[in-house]
Amino acid sequence: MPVVANSRASGTIEHSLKELGAGRSIVIDKHGQIIARNGVIENASKAGITEVDVIQSVGTKIIANSHPKSAQSTKSSSLIAPM
Repeated sequence: MPVVANSRASGTIEHSLKELGAGRSIVIDKHGQIIARNGVIENASKAGITEVDVIQSVGTKIIANSHPKSAQSTKSSSLIAPM
């Protein structure tokens, strides 16, 4: 059963999406069902965001969103030090 964001978290997510845009991720299963971060989808529609880009992953890499409002480089980098 998906976890539903409470009203305070929901308002924070919606505000963030309106101010910064869609840089948050969700997790879907092989059938396209949301299994994590469903509050992002619920609030994205409130913020006027209606499209989703699906990135295929095998789970061996962290996926980083490069947001146009960010000053960060879009080059691939090793951000996580090996343990």
